[in-house]
Amino acid sequence: MQQISPENIQILVATMHRDSLSFLEPMFPYSHYSNYNIIVVNQSNEKVINDNAHANVKVINTTTTGLSVSRNIALENATAKFCVITDDDVVFEEGFEQHIINAFTMFPAAGAITFQYNRQGKSNPVKSYSSRPFQHNSATIRGVSSIEMVINRGIVSAKHARFNVNFGLGAEFEVAEEFLFLKSLIDRDIAVYYYPAAIVAHKEWSSGHDHGSNRLIYARAALACKLYGSTAGLWLLKYLQFLVRKRLVPVSSVPSKFRIGMKGIKKYKSLLDEGKESRNG
Repeated sequence: MQQISPENIQILVATMHRDSLSFLEPMFPYSHYSNYNIIVVNQSNEKVINDNAHANVKVINTTTTGLSVSRNIALENATAKFCVITDDDVVFEEGFEQHIINAFTMFPAAGAITFQYNRQGKSNPVKSYSSRPFQHNSATIRGVSSIEMVINRGIVSAKHARFNVNFGLGAEFEVAEEFLFLKSLIDRDIAVYYYPAAIVAHKEWSSGHDHGSNRLIYARAALACKLYGSTAGLWLLKYLQFLVRKRLVPVSSVPSKFRIGMKGIKKYKSLLDEGKESRNG
């Protein structure tokens, strides 16, 4: 395998409503951001970034919406072999590039490798991780966050893998874009691995963790329809039982929550009928 260098790594940043690159400064505390190869996708109807002072930093201003759309735009415009998927509220750990180099040297055939992330302001990981590297399967990718992912662009592009624009923040169903992307790689026989090193730090709370909200019940029911088909309604009942058992929703709210979940299933089926969604993609 050809030796990997930092020049082979590109950082793909999703952001919104920005008019300058100043937000990048706290993301890179150990070296100025201009020392890295970066693509910024700025989604906004009003604000644009006109800063072209740094040759290594490419800005794409777009009026599109949705995190998955942003990820796809970044990947379509990427030029480096290895693409770091990230957001505008992370802090990159010291030595993150070397961790990426070490991981892809260990797993040169990987289409994607997932890493760890730490609690912001602390040196310990946000969640419990394996201390050993391993190959992912459709079960182990369920807990992966997008900011843990680094993609081998050539392998992924060759199989035409993309983020599903119907899922993720700002989409119809605001969950699971990273899970569905990694699942699409595995379904295409692209190897996905985990490497035990932290590349970023992030605040502990995630928008995907408000389990009992109407927004997430709607979206997760749709995801269940994509994954399980006709048994999605049964899955929804079991999920609501889980939420009640964990005291995340009151028993009295179950009928209304069930109706909301069924609306998500109905909407997903309508996208299938319109050819805008596929249970295989």
